[in-house]
Amino acid sequence: MQTANVHIERYDPESGACRTETYSVELKENDTVLQALLRIYEERDSTLAFRHGCRGSRCGQCVLQVDGMPRLACATRARDGMTLSPLKNLPSLRDLIFDRSAVDRRISSQRLYVMPPIQAALGELSVPEAYGRLIGCLECYGCMASCPRFDWRDESFGGPYVFVRLALLHLDPRDQEDRRAQARALGVDECAGCSACRCVKGIAIRRDAIGMLLGQES
Repeated sequence: MQTANVHIERYDPESGACRTETYSVELKENDTVLQALLRIYEERDSTLAFRHGCRGSRCGQCVLQVDGMPRLACATRARDGMTLSPLKNLPSLRDLIFDRSAVDRRISSQRLYVMPPIQAALGELSVPEAYGRLIGCLECYGCMASCPRFDWRDESFGGPYVFVRLALLHLDPRDQEDRRAQARALGVDECAGCSACRCVKGIAIRRDAIGMLLGQES
């Protein structure tokens, strides 16, 4: 066990105030960020707000920023001196919890689901390899925080998660919509010279989603 200092950016929705608090916590050698947060909550400060779910890198609920980079708290090793913050580019609700509804509303308005006519189940059809890679998306919205263009208040630009969804639909032989045209209308051309977006699960968003929508299949 070692004593580590963990810096956490906190937000109070009642006052609108932001502050950084430092907690000392005992860490084992392979403790994750989530384990550190749970220990702080249980032993130091039960008012600290954060999300978590499966604890096994399957649900994406624990996504946050570790030293400025989107990470899954349950899959990232904790270290002394780390700074934890909520995802940027998205509104904060409290402490490390961000408001998912800003992206959820955008998704619901874009019809990001298979459009009819549907004549066969996906399991009966052949899909490209890229589909299998993209389907691993956890829908955590971590990629939105790594995008220098995305702003939740600006609905003219879809953002990397929306482009992943559009690429999946473009690759789905059951879908009848022109998803490349839809992506262009949502600003995917602005991504042509950028590779900043990052996925916490390692999906190659620029290659498999954005490149696909731009007609740059490799």
